[in-house]
Amino acid sequence: MSATPNSSAIQPLLEALSFSPDNLPLRKHVASLLTQAGRFAEAEELYRTGLRQAPTTPSCSWVWPKHTPS
Repeated sequence: MSATPNSSAIQPLLEALSFSPDNLPLRKHVASLLTQAGRFAEAEELYRTGLRQAPTTPSCSWVWPKHTPS
């Protein structure tokens, strides 16, 4: 089982995403970390934006990860 990411680990990635908003792999990674941290509303917004940017990009599967409560 992996550790839940904390805000101090996620914040620099959110800042990087603000400088590179079209970076789809980064967007997906940050959204996944937010989901793991239980920050679902923020993760959902990143996933929705990614879907709007590239709804059919095969290299960036936009599947909402399954959440398993701890």
